Amino acid sequence: MKTSSLERYIALALAALCSSGMAYANDYDESGAVRIDGSCRFCDLRHGQAKGADLSGTRFQGAYLLGASFSEANLIGANFSSAALYQSNFRRADLSRALFIRSKLGQANLDGATLVAARLNEANLTASSLVGADLSDAVAKKSLFTRATLINVFATKADFSYAELTQADLSHAQIRYSSLEFAMAKKAVLSGASIQRSNFRGSSFKESDFSQSKIYFNDFSGASLKGANFKNALIEGNDFAGVDFTGADFTGATMSDNFTGGANFCNATMPDGQKGKCLK
Repeated sequence: MKTSSLERYIALALAALCSSGMAYANDYDESGAVRIDGSCRFCDLRHGQAKGADLSGTRFQGAYLLGASFSEANLIGANFSSAALYQSNFRRADLSRALFIRSKLGQANLDGATLVAARLNEANLTASSLVGADLSDAVAKKSLFTRATLINVFATKADFSYAELTQADLSHAQIRYSSLEFAMAKKAVLSGASIQRSNFRGSSFKESDFSQSKIYFNDFSGASLKGANFKNALIEGNDFAGVDFTGADFTGATMSDNFTGGANFCNATMPDGQKGKCLK
């Protein structure tokens, strides 16, 4: 039987209180309280424990949740917008349709989490871990994923346009029908990734690692891939119009049916071992 909003929030407050002594439960939220009207806005539940809890639809806007654990919790449709979630634990939680707009998720653990149709616009996920997470239909425009670990993520119809992915690790990621338009991703790792029918227009993946990846039917027009590593990659049917491949390495790569009009392969190592030509 599904618990009421009142029961759910009292349970969460008590769990956090027992584990850390940092939660409060009364009618008001001015002092960091859990409200009985079903809101935890601006509440203080740092280091609280809510493993496996049913918190679907919970409103945590602006809450202080440093180190809180929501592992394996049901957080479908929860609202964490502008919340402080540093080092929080969402491992294997269901965050479908959850809102993390402008949330601070630095060093958070979202390994195996379901983030289908979640909204993470302008969120800060610096050094966070999303190993095996499902980001299908998620929107993360202008979000920070600097040094984040996204190994084996699933991203079908996801939107990472204008996101910062510098030094992010997307090894073996499954990226399909997604947008990384104008994303900035210097020294990102996409080795072994499957990248299909996605939009990388105007993006920057300078010095990034695409080795052994499968890159099929994507739009990279106007992107910068200077110094990128494409060793042993399978590259087919992509739009590389105007792409800067200066110094890129295609050793052992298989390339076919790509449009390369206006692309600059200056000093790139081509699959046949020859150096690419520089545009004048």
